[in-house]
Amino acid sequence: MFRQTGVIGVDTLEQLFDNGRLIADQPVPAGDGVVVLGNSDGAVTLAADACLAAGLQLVPLAPGGPNHGNPIDLTYQADAAAYRAAIERVSADPRVHAVMVIHTPPHLELDDDFVEVVLDSAAASPELTFAVTMLGAAGRGRLERDGVAVPIFRFPEDAARAIGRLSDYRAW
Repeated sequence: MFRQTGVIGVDTLEQLFDNGRLIADQPVPAGDGVVVLGNSDGAVTLAADACLAAGLQLVPLAPGGPNHGNPIDLTYQADAAAYRAAIERVSADPRVHAVMVIHTPPHLELDDDFVEVVLDSAAASPELTFAVTMLGAAGRGRLERDGVAVPIFRFPEDAARAIGRLSDYRAW
């Protein structure tokens, strides 16, 4: 009955809040195409697997040049400029409806340059759904500036599940 009426079902209260934060801060994805990018190979791989499990499709990106493929491992040396370039490239692809950004700062502290890149990207592409997993942001539920907000998830699997549920809702 939930599926027929458009209710977004969840299994736990934590998932209820995850979905609520995404709905409050970001648009419902226009489709199921997602790109995962970040600076930790293991984390982006796990996030990509979680996206597939949530019913999302990893958008195949054109080969050629650095950081091709999906998920995109920017390597542990990635700085804000590397994130900006990767997000700008994938945001231009019309098959991309959601961008999951994973950031593991070397000192596990909030990285203001990274925050600016994510918020600038979300403002520049308001039709895309952005979600962030970021170590070092303990106690923060979102990145926010000038009316633009992007939810922060503790784990990539939580973000993938929330995006997947919103994508299902859009299909309904």
